[in-house]
Formats: sequence, structure tokens, C-alpha cells
Amino acid sequence: MCGVDFSQNDVGDGPAFFVGTFWCFAAAIGAVVAELTIAPPLWLNLLVCLLVMLVGSLPLLRLVRSILLHQQFRLRLKADGSAQDGVDAR
Repeated sequence: MCGVDFSQNDVGDGPAFFVGTFWCFAAAIGAVVAELTIAPPLWLNLLVCLLVMLVGSLPLLRLVRSILLHQQFRLRLKADGSAQDGVDAR
């Protein structure tokens, strides 16, 4: 749309790692707490936990990807971590 070349900016698996680590870990802790406090049937606990993980993590993936892409673009970093066009990335 605006003509900016994003081919040098690639966040790779970073968003999936951060969302999987933090959001899904928190959802798993919530499932354990629910199991210990209200003891729902196992199928219900699994269903609710999986739905919370999916419904919460899918929108977060897009947000975290845009944040990481913004940071790369702002710091003028390539996908390999080096600065673009000799610009000091500090």
C-alpha cells in the first residue's frame, strides 16, 4: 500500500514462541487451578482449556508479529540481525 519494502524484515517464529510461552502457559496454569478447585470432568476441562488457548492466542499472534516487525523496522535490522545499508542500529 505505502510502497515500503518488507522483504528484509522477517520475524520468523518469534511471535509463536512468545505467545506459546506466555499465553498458553497461563492458560495451562488456569486449567490446573480449575481442576484443583472446582474439579470439572476431564473432558470439560480439556475443552475449555483448548478453547481459551486458541481463542486467546490467535489474535495475540498477529499483535505480537506486528510489534516485532515494528521493532525490526524501527531499528533498521535485517532478518539475520545485521543493520541495513550500514546504518548503526544502536
